Amino acid sequence: MEKYFNSLTRYLITFIFIFSYLIHFSANASSYDFSSEYNGHTIYYEILTDSTLSVSYKGIDIKSYKGDVEIPDTLTYNGVKYHVVEIGKYAFLSCDSLTSIVIPNSVIDIRDFAFQSCTAITFINLPDSLNSIGRGSFKSCTALTAIHLASKLTTIPPCAFMNCSTLSNVYIGGNIRKIDTSAFESCSGLTNVTIGDSVQTIGMCAFQLCTNLQSIAIPDATKIVENFAFYSCGNLRNVKLGQTNNGTQLTRLSRNSFAYCTRLIKTTLMQTTPPMIFDDTFTGCEYKHIWHVPCSTKAIYDTTEYWRDLDSIEEDACVGITEISNNNTVSLYPNPANTEIIIESPNMEAITISNLLGQRVYYYKIIGVKKHIINVADLKKGLYIVQISNHNGNVITKKLEIQ
Repeated sequence: MEKYFNSLTRYLITFIFIFSYLIHFSANASSYDFSSEYNGHTIYYEILTDSTLSVSYKGIDIKSYKGDVEIPDTLTYNGVKYHVVEIGKYAFLSCDSLTSIVIPNSVIDIRDFAFQSCTAITFINLPDSLNSIGRGSFKSCTALTAIHLASKLTTIPPCAFMNCSTLSNVYIGGNIRKIDTSAFESCSGLTNVTIGDSVQTIGMCAFQLCTNLQSIAIPDATKIVENFAFYSCGNLRNVKLGQTNNGTQLTRLSRNSFAYCTRLIKTTLMQTTPPMIFDDTFTGCEYKHIWHVPCSTKAIYDTTEYWRDLDSIEEDACVGITEISNNNTVSLYPNPANTEIIIESPNMEAITISNLLGQRVYYYKIIGVKKHIINVADLKKGLYIVQISNHNGNVITKKLEIQ
């Protein structure tokens, strides 16, 4: 049933995409106002305002651009100086002999389908001036191996890099808040993805059928992973949801978001409150798949809808941290304590105290201090977990009893 629903969803997305493509393609045919030669190439332009231009779709001969093309930032036409600020819809559509493109810093927008099916381009360096890229803008650029995403982009739009089958490494940083529907779907060569700290939403089918993707780390800022986001990523082995203990904002792993990741063996969750899941969120995953949850939270997961139906939830003593075997490098006293504790260590960077539900009750950033006194008089009686991180990124964990 899940596979049928997924196929139906994919066909619907494809139908909408093609229908939209045909409507826009017809409406924008032969929309250029004039042409001008630059470095041996005739480039076609549409006048946008009294001082700005868009690189335009030529018309009938859509494969006219060949080899290495450079776009000027300004040019003069009929005595008027224009700035090139846009790559228009379909401007380089299906130019399968176009091998490289230089886009000037004057360009702030790349419109829908601008470079779709440019099958000979291997790398595109997007200028930092760029504010947006359009739907399907680089779809089916099957030779594209790397992409530099501009720092001003806030969204990776639907189908932007869909079917870029040789794209292997992607860094999604800067100010990007949303990876939209099918943005990287069927990028079968994708092996490494770094999702930056600003990403809040991973859209439907965003990484579906990225069959060589082996691991993924979801940042703390991500709130929703939508339907089929990582569906059928057949080599995905490890998933980390959140980066800091109880710091993640994740609220929902939607339907089939990790379904049929058939080799998935480990999912690590960094929050005490279980995110919403569904009966098919992880359907079809590896039978040895284990969910690792923070210390003392298994009971919460075991009583939460759909989580309680999973057989392999394990509770890590302190999930996501590395314990140092030589705990003599840190002194914590008195323990048990009543009103205050003293922590001493030569390389302290931060101190975190959490209760047995994983809820943080104290945090302090250390700057050049080897001894730190903490008032614990307001803490309830019971056991607590103290984590002392050092400058090397390691964490020492100690138990603290408040009487």
